[in-house]
Amino acid sequence: MKFNAQIIVGMLAAGLASLALGCGPELECDAGERICVDNVSRTCVYGSWVDVKCEGASPVCDIKHGCVQATSNCGNGSIDVGEACDKENLANRTCADLIQGSTGTLRCLDNCQYDTNGCSKPEKVCTDDEKRCEGTELQKCSNNAWITSIDCASINQMICDSQTLSCITGCQGEPRCSDDGKSVISCKSGEESIESCASGTSCKLNGSGEPECMQ
Repeated sequence: MKFNAQIIVGMLAAGLASLALGCGPELECDAGERICVDNVSRTCVYGSWVDVKCEGASPVCDIKHGCVQATSNCGNGSIDVGEACDKENLANRTCADLIQGSTGTLRCLDNCQYDTNGCSKPEKVCTDDEKRCEGTELQKCSNNAWITSIDCASINQMICDSQTLSCITGCQGEPRCSDDGKSVISCKSGEESIESCASGTSCKLNGSGEPECMQ
């Protein structure tokens, strides 16, 4: 069985890197998985993608065998050696399989290779593990979406503090303006009080350095 030298080098490099770190890297793909993108054979080695451009004596990318000689019967609807797809037969692949996180319509070109022009990545909403306060909820980002980490209001009357990005109890610190500048936050009877500013005014520090609703 013949192996492409570039793939072997990629496998060795990935293996040595893993040993040097003393732990396994975060997996991007499943071992042995292979896809063809723009005549480049992408093979999963040690959980990471290794790319090999198909050219020279092996100019065509085959979903099963990697870079091979062109011996396909493109146009018969079946995926033969050297073909990534054939007409409507997309080998059960979608845009997300070829471009991580993408949506849209994957098509097959007349040369039986994937057409990813109809694929588009989703708009970036947030970065993984990023945090924010949304009302009384402490939220974190996972897979480009905000999810509730904890509802502070359900824990002993706690609130979500946007400065520390954590749940806090009762009054915290001196009177201050809210992050959006639309209200004054102060402490009354051991609990936080939020006073909304009237239309046309916003929370600002007065001459004494105290927050106040003014024009």
